Amino acid sequence: MFFVAVTRSNVNPALVFEYLYQLVRILKSYLGDEFDENAMRNNMTLIYELMDETMDFGYPQNCAVDVLKLYINLGSVKAQDEPEPSQLTSQITGAIDWRREGIRHKKNEVYIDVLESVNLLLSSTGNVLRNEVTGAVQMNTKLTGMPECKFGLNDKLVIEKEGQRKPGVDIDDCTFHRCVRLGKFDADRTITFIPPDGEFELMKYRVTDNIDLPFRIIPAVQEEQSLTK
Repeated sequence: MFFVAVTRSNVNPALVFEYLYQLVRILKSYLGDEFDENAMRNNMTLIYELMDETMDFGYPQNCAVDVLKLYINLGSVKAQDEPEPSQLTSQITGAIDWRREGIRHKKNEVYIDVLESVNLLLSSTGNVLRNEVTGAVQMNTKLTGMPECKFGLNDKLVIEKEGQRKPGVDIDDCTFHRCVRLGKFDADRTITFIPPDGEFELMKYRVTDNIDLPFRIIPAVQEEQSLTK
């Protein structure tokens, strides 16, 4: 299946791609990770409701899965702990729509996974033409209330600013979940946020300098000539 978007004006392409990415994520949460055309045909009413809530007059609106599941459910499946209409409206239009109030856990836990992949491009002679590392920080939070979490990075910008001589990581670019306070990150390179409840992707990043390759590839190409005419 292909997901495409059409527009009548010159819009920001990054906005279009991000909406399509979020739409696929929402469909996976409702229809399953391996949904197909038949699943979409059988749930067209649900998909129309999702499109109506996530897009309004051509502008992306609420794409938070946790909030959507509070009032859009699969037919007879009723959302548990459904909030009052006033609380739901406040959550949708509020500044922290990715987390509802009143969350309680018997045990406060936070799980962090850092997933990295190495991308390498070699020439025919074995020289490295391009190498980079792309990574993602996955979190699973089970915290009570509205907690504020804070992480620090040891990237070069912080180390050069503090005048320390410790090895750092030069991060070329990174993207954050919308719960991260970008103002705090620009000021002191600390990731401050009130996390959503459950699993979510906190950030993505890319590194291109000072990469130690975990393996070495030496290409060997042997051409064979055919004897048939």
